[in-house]
Amino acid sequence: MFKKTINNLKYSLKSFLYKSVYNEFIDYYCKSQSILRIEKKHMKLLDSIVMDKDDEKTQKLIRAVKEIIQELPPKCKQVFELNKTEGLTNIEISNIWALP
Repeated sequence: MFKKTINNLKYSLKSFLYKSVYNEFIDYYCKSQSILRIEKKHMKLLDSIVMDKDDEKTQKLIRAVKEIIQELPPKCKQVFELNKTEGLTNIEISNIWALP
């Protein structure tokens, strides 16, 4: 009887572990598929924006943004340009300026 209980316990543990790993995989797969769909939509939207570069509305918007950037205080403007045009992170910018 004791041996049978140990075998059932081993089977139960093995079954539990299998189900746990299986469910974790299914959760991960579903989340990654969801993220993949969102990324595809995001890329399509970005492509459409890039393709519409010659659009008059887009050019007008770009000019307006550039004008607003020019009105920023010098340091703020420099941080913005380093971040958006150079692609630097805030940490990298603070290292350049030796900020704490």
